[in-house]
Amino acid sequence: MWHHGPVDGPGLEHKLYAAVDRLGNAVRAARRRFATAHGLSLLQLQVVELLGHEADPRARVGTLAAELGVSSPTLSDAVASLEAKGLLRRSPDPDDGRASILTLTPEGRHVAADADAALGPILDAARAVAPARRGAALEAILEMIASLYRAGLISVDESCLTCDHYEAGPAGPSCALLGIALRPENLRVRCPDHVPVSA
Repeated sequence: MWHHGPVDGPGLEHKLYAAVDRLGNAVRAARRRFATAHGLSLLQLQVVELLGHEADPRARVGTLAAELGVSSPTLSDAVASLEAKGLLRRSPDPDDGRASILTLTPEGRHVAADADAALGPILDAARAVAPARRGAALEAILEMIASLYRAGLISVDESCLTCDHYEAGPAGPSCALLGIALRPENLRVRCPDHVPVSA
């Protein structure tokens, strides 16, 4: 049988790689179907999703480009298309006269909500994992993301594991900023208070 992507190797690390790749393919396929149905490119949909999940005052072309791993000109083209479709608006950045803050229009927020609904089966699959095992799964994936970030293969990681506030103590990891133990349920994937760990 023909296999697309990595095939199970002799160790658990190969199986984990293959499993994450399979999950990524499922997410990309769901996004692609939604994007095609709504006349969007995959990148345009990702911009809508990012802006729809939180009102981020840092939502500028440069920061979104880094988050999505594309060049600023490529992201600018996607933003221009979304603006032309009435899904996004630009407003002057009060801190930088050369930059703009990006926000969704009401129609853009509607598309973001529809995208979340369309990707519901992915979240349902996460819910299907036994609650006692979800924490270990999250920790393993965040460790992989942190390793890729340190290797320079991911340009942005705002998780606890690459934050300067992260402290690994004898009683377990904790957040020095919030003063809480970083049990799995407290780990953040995109933290607004993230400070890249000091070199």
